[in-house]
Amino acid sequence: MKLMTDLMINVIDDLLYLDASNHLGITKGVFGSMFRNAGLILNKEKQIYHADMNLLKKEKLITLKERLYSRGYNLQCENDLLIEAEQAQRNIVDDISRIDTGKEIKQNPTLTKLNLPFFTRKLKDFQENVVKHNIAVKHCANFSCPGSGKTTMIYATFSHWKYVEKSVNKLLVICPINAFEAWETEYKGCFGYFPKVVRLNGANRHYGYKHHSKFELFTINHSTLCNDIDKVIRLLKNDNFMVVIDESHYVKSFSGEAAWANAVLKISEYAKVRLIASGTPAPNNEKDFWSQYTFLFSGEHILGNRKRFQEELNNDARKREMMSVVNALSHRVTKDDLGLPPYKINKVIVDMEQVQKKIYDMVAGELCEEVLLMSHSEAQIYLEWRKAKMIRLRQISSNPALLKNNVTEYIGKEFKNNGVSLTNYIENYYDYELSSKVTKAIEIANRLLKEGKRVLIWSEFVKNIIDLDKYFTNAGVKSFKVYGDIPKEATDEVGDQLTREGQIASFKETKASVLIANPQTMAEAISLHRECHAAIYLDRSFNCAHWMQSKDRIHRVGLPKDILTEYYIIENEGTIDEVIDKRLNLKEAKMNQILNSEVPVATGEFNGKDFDEDDDFESVLQHIQKSRGVVV
Repeated sequence: MKLMTDLMINVIDDLLYLDASNHLGITKGVFGSMFRNAGLILNKEKQIYHADMNLLKKEKLITLKERLYSRGYNLQCENDLLIEAEQAQRNIVDDISRIDTGKEIKQNPTLTKLNLPFFTRKLKDFQENVVKHNIAVKHCANFSCPGSGKTTMIYATFSHWKYVEKSVNKLLVICPINAFEAWETEYKGCFGYFPKVVRLNGANRHYGYKHHSKFELFTINHSTLCNDIDKVIRLLKNDNFMVVIDESHYVKSFSGEAAWANAVLKISEYAKVRLIASGTPAPNNEKDFWSQYTFLFSGEHILGNRKRFQEELNNDARKREMMSVVNALSHRVTKDDLGLPPYKINKVIVDMEQVQKKIYDMVAGELCEEVLLMSHSEAQIYLEWRKAKMIRLRQISSNPALLKNNVTEYIGKEFKNNGVSLTNYIENYYDYELSSKVTKAIEIANRLLKEGKRVLIWSEFVKNIIDLDKYFTNAGVKSFKVYGDIPKEATDEVGDQLTREGQIASFKETKASVLIANPQTMAEAISLHRECHAAIYLDRSFNCAHWMQSKDRIHRVGLPKDILTEYYIIENEGTIDEVIDKRLNLKEAKMNQILNSEVPVATGEFNGKDFDEDDDFESVLQHIQKSRGVVV
């Protein structure tokens, strides 16, 4: 029997080391090469091999162990590192096979045929290809564009794993609260009946955990998942779950302290099938993929930990390899693939009212007078000033009554018109006139309402939403509203109908009604295309994501071919509205270019903020100069 020499790996914090001072033979020749290939560096002075655990590829330790064993050395470790390395090696073999399969199926989806028992909705060709890919790679990503029917594709995938493979019997969906209703109603559209569903949120969620055997569909939001992580793990252990992260960019954070990302990583190993879905999976950069794909892989064996993944992205060749992995396990339907019926954009140009124009001209003039002075200020002060001025111009063009809460800004900047001061006009604006855009929005809405149509009205400003809701309610029109202060969930004080979900559901059920909302609160997971085919834009911001996502609410897959979707964009002539329109057109072209790539990686465009803000401001200045002859 061959006598083996034990070699002990020690781990302290993030440092791995092996003392070779009593085994000098392993510091020379082929042994040195073996250790280097495993990622261990020799400190020649101390004769110690060491490595940073954050950069170490654990699976390579198994190769080192095998090679050392053949030469009479038994590599050991004081913790479970080698056990983890063996598991990582097994997982790598499985995942590499899935990656290769993913690449093959994307190139030739006809290699597989679909068998979806009890799934009654007819899939479109592009949806079939996605479902085939989902099934072939098992743990997968659907990065299809908004409005492509991602929920339908996921339910088709669930049908396969539940009824054909019989490897799952329940579905857990992690998503924003406002998506709960869509997952429930789309289930009926896909299977012909409502599921036995429980929402794991609020005080009633404990009933769902206790009586989990009664339910098939479970929905939970990210915050509750963090709070109930142990309960959710027990739930997943009790049954065979397919786990879906809808709007998976919500867990994109690369920080080790990111609660939502860490929560989904903790539950990943307990899911029999894992799937992520997002139209904008990487709103900032490639690092956004790490937590989403580490969830899919249920471990760090492919992408490495955060530190190693960052190192890989800094190397162009390795970065391409990483993105190849991302691409192999994901499928994307682009807007061009949808074959949607055309839509019509109606530009409605109006002139500002008399007082409105005086206020606008004054603020525009101030902007030009102050810009040179402010540009020499501290950077943060300048940026805040610039942002405030652009908001004021947008507010005035939309509705000067919006300035009421900021009236103190205009004390000492008085102009008088028929003996009335500027501050008086602002504080009592509705006593003197109604903004031209509000008047036109009401006019268009009333015409559409008389035709029995539902009308969606968009405004970036909450006061507009509240004031329009009051107008239509007083006029006897059923009016509903959604903005930040409308609660997501029912409470003792707020019934179901007054929540965001309740307002949207009531709008869908009520013909000749209006829904007034801002894009910030209705950007995702809401479909109105079956009930509403007309949207009025009282105002818009420079945020192109809000513009594109708002359009997608009523122009999506499932829209009948004979339906014309119409958008009414109301603009004041000679104002910031014209600049916003041109800038949004440029940004939309850029964003469509990103969205039409197989793996869309943006640079902040979809992250709830404006991009190219410097160019936006410069465009406003140039517009003022050209239209009013002001020297900038």
